[in-house]
Amino acid sequence: MFVSADKDQSQFNDYHGEQPWPAFEFGTNAKDDLMGLFDVEGFPTFVVVDPDGKVICEDARSRVESSPKEFPWPAKPVEDLGVGMGIVNDGKLAILLTDKDPSPEAATQNFAQVAQAFFDEENKDDDDDGKIAFTQGVSSDDMVPRIRQFFGLSEDADGSSRVVVTDIPNRCKYVATKAEIQDAAALSTFMNKVKAGTAKAIGLQETPARE
Repeated sequence: MFVSADKDQSQFNDYHGEQPWPAFEFGTNAKDDLMGLFDVEGFPTFVVVDPDGKVICEDARSRVESSPKEFPWPAKPVEDLGVGMGIVNDGKLAILLTDKDPSPEAATQNFAQVAQAFFDEENKDDDDDGKIAFTQGVSSDDMVPRIRQFFGLSEDADGSSRVVVTDIPNRCKYVATKAEIQDAAALSTFMNKVKAGTAKAIGLQETPARE
């Protein structure tokens, strides 16, 4: 269903005329009601709900763009990079970068294990506050160099993976040391410190101290 944010009936007719799906009539309270219901902060927003009204996916726009065949786009423990960067402005996002790691299998497995544990725990309640999303960037992803540059990680030496948790709403990030990602237990401890607010935060574009 298309929910209009247009200024007048003419704009609504022109915009909706390009779309194949039905729409709420222009001038209804649908926009304001649904923005409040789904905590919409910007446009366009695409939310997927099941027939009972349960939210399947509240950030479906980036998922449609990155994985159009995965309808109805349920959330995953480790999201594709395109999805992850599509929600990076919304809260904390843990990013595993393996582009400089010649043997990233262990890092990928540890990251997936921790992500699954967080995913299972956070799905027990409907409160989004404090939730952390997980995504991974590999050497074949075009966005990885830009991610490294923006978050001050371009100077990482070759040979190992990097885990960074971005928190754009609070204009900071958390960068794990090598010791904090050496295994799943260490990474889990680091992530729980981030969630609890006890991990060390640095500026979004600040280069982390050399280890």
